[in-house]
Amino acid sequence: MVIQIHGGGWIRGDRPSGSGSFGPFFAAGMSVVAVQYRNAIDAPAPAAVQDVLCAMSWVKKNAAKYNFDPNKVVTWGGSAGGHLALMAGYAPASMDPPGCTDQPKVVAVIDMFGASDVAESLTFHGSMDFTHQWIGLDLPLPPDSAPAAAATPPTPGSAPGSAPAAASTGAANPDAMPRARPQPPRWPEPTEAMLARAREVSPLTYIHPGLPPTFIINGDQDHTYNPTQSYKLKAALDAAHVPNEEDIVVGGGHGNFSPAENQKGTILWMQFLHDNGVI
Repeated sequence: MVIQIHGGGWIRGDRPSGSGSFGPFFAAGMSVVAVQYRNAIDAPAPAAVQDVLCAMSWVKKNAAKYNFDPNKVVTWGGSAGGHLALMAGYAPASMDPPGCTDQPKVVAVIDMFGASDVAESLTFHGSMDFTHQWIGLDLPLPPDSAPAAAATPPTPGSAPGSAPAAASTGAANPDAMPRARPQPPRWPEPTEAMLARAREVSPLTYIHPGLPPTFIINGDQDHTYNPTQSYKLKAALDAAHVPNEEDIVVGGGHGNFSPAENQKGTILWMQFLHDNGVI
């Protein structure tokens, strides 16, 4: 069976409302459970990891009722869901929340462009904002003081300081575009406490021989998570002799791959599951 975990940078997102993306798993005779977890607004890290582990415990507890195989579970997710899929497969038993210690056996992980090094995500420009929010141990820096706007010279017949007629009708800005693009919050350098929490929820922290086979897919132009995280994950898995395969989408970003690339990725990971005795 497959446990599907949605993305959203740990700060937003919901499990899918339909089963359209589950077709290849259904065709292979697999069940799919889509997991909802608390985001950063409700609870900071490691709550999302704990929620996924509790969902997995629920799967084992209800295996007979729903005809699940608790000894053959695949975790699968994209972006933050890819990270959580990795943590679900790699986290030690010490991370299991009370009442959720009876876990099924994860036999494979499908990681779609997820973070493997959350500590690095705290400083990478594409991920630092939502990662700081999820870790939840600091606050953004005050915004820079913007220079005062120059006074607009009055036009004949207008009151001093009033806007010219063109601006009031939108003629000077026909597309009504914002005058300045809002800047994302700036964050302080991570403290040791921040880095310790980030390492606690980083899949790279828990690499060792015997982990479940792992399929990794990512774009080499991902600007959300540093794409080198996928390379580091593969190198660590190789060093620990954990079966793995990586599909790097040339020119691909953070998901949103072409239909052809999506189809190729699905074929590759289904073959990977077959080769590793999962299906």
